[in-house]
Amino acid sequence: MDSTHGKFDSLTQSQTEMEKTKSDLESRGELLTKELEQVNQEIANVSNKLSQLPSALKQLEVEKQEQARQVYQLHKSLQPIPGSADADSKDVQEADDIRLRAMIVIQNILGPL
Repeated sequence: MDSTHGKFDSLTQSQTEMEKTKSDLESRGELLTKELEQVNQEIANVSNKLSQLPSALKQLEVEKQEQARQVYQLHKSLQPIPGSADADSKDVQEADDIRLRAMIVIQNILGPL
């Protein structure tokens, strides 16, 4: 009888452990199902963004072409500045010379201070 009683206790204990394992696995399965749903949603979001890339790239290309056209038009409308840098330097030097002569005349009239 002890042998039967021992087997009964062993099976009862084994059943309890299996029920606990089953419960743990079911809980883990629920968590994994939720995680899978989240991953699937993220995949859908990325797929949606990927599907929008071609139209976004096309729009950027159109904007780039428009900006290039505007730059070209601005470049065509530039007018050359008459004269040269040498002529401008000469004019500045002449103005400096006039200013210097004026200061010398003023100093000569006022005398040493």
